[in-house]
Amino acid sequence: YDNMGANGNELDLTVSGDFNRFGIFQGGRRNSVGFVTITGDTNEVGLRQDGLQNDITMSTVAGDENRVGVGQIGTNRAWGELPGFSNRNDILGLQEGTNDLEFYVEGTGNIASADQNYLSGLGGSNAAEFRILGDNNFLDLLQQGQNTAVFLVEGDLNNAAPASFTGVAASDPGLTPGFFKQLGFGNDAKTSITGDANLVAAVQDGDANGFTVIIVGNTNQAAVAQRGNANDAWISQNGTGNTAAIIQ
Repeated sequence: YDNMGANGNELDLTVSGDFNRFGIFQGGRRNSVGFVTITGDTNEVGLRQDGLQNDITMSTVAGDENRVGVGQIGTNRAWGELPGFSNRNDILGLQEGTNDLEFYVEGTGNIASADQNYLSGLGGSNAAEFRILGDNNFLDLLQQGQNTAVFLVEGDLNNAAPASFTGVAASDPGLTPGFFKQLGFGNDAKTSITGDANLVAAVQDGDANGFTVIIVGNTNQAAVAQRGNANDAWISQNGTGNTAAIIQ
């Protein structure tokens, strides 16, 4: 971690085929997993970096039922891209410290999850961005500290299975479908959804947090719970059969 290990290394990984397993670990400063390219099905890749100013770029994951895990501790950046309408892939990011994370997913039935947390209890300032194009995908995010999050979704039935809201987006949101949670102060989350029958659920626990939801489409549901002081929530829905609930 930090100065332990080696510095300034770069590693590229290209996987072609099915049922492959790879793991990469880097410790130190300014290391790079330059490009991770996976073409095939049912592959698994685990990427881990400990230190400062490291980065991971998953340039292409094209195929079905692949699993990719990214773990970073320190001040790091990770970028993951699943283009070309790949299906039923799982992508997970775990970061502690001051980090940036971006996931771009095209396809159906994909799962994109991230956990951005404190570094050794010292706190952190993290940023996450999810861009999703397709149907029946599931998004999940937990942030702790002073964070920002952006969700851009185009498609139908995202975060809608297996759980679903009922009534007016649930009077006391259980927030099980697509759980966006920010713990801390001064957090900011923005969500833009274009499509039908999508679900948005969010919790912000702390003070001076802001949440913005813009939805264009039909039968979408949004539920936002803010627990603390001086919080701000704004929801705009354009379409028919949409419901929303805000609890402060």
